[in-house]
Amino acid sequence: MSYVWSKRVADGFRRRWRRQPPTEAEILAEVRQGLSDVSHPYSIDVQIESRRVTLSGPILAREVVGLLRHVARIPGVLRVDNRLRVRRATERFRD
Repeated sequence: MSYVWSKRVADGFRRRWRRQPPTEAEILAEVRQGLSDVSHPYSIDVQIESRRVTLSGPILAREVVGLLRHVARIPGVLRVDNRLRVRRATERFRD
């Protein structure tokens, strides 16, 4: 077990024990973890304001549902604003 993982788990238990909502930095870390399953994670822009997550940028059609589901299930997220531009696998990723 890595130190970073065990520290995150311990911090999560402390926060739940105190019943504090997660910080925006913690929410961002969880969103970034979900982006690891996306084929072009650096093409997706993540904005968080008042625990509302906005996702924008190009993404493959087959990856949209899984990413949105992951973000919506993150504790503390109040709303997910989907501004993703869906692409077919044959299209290039250009902004």
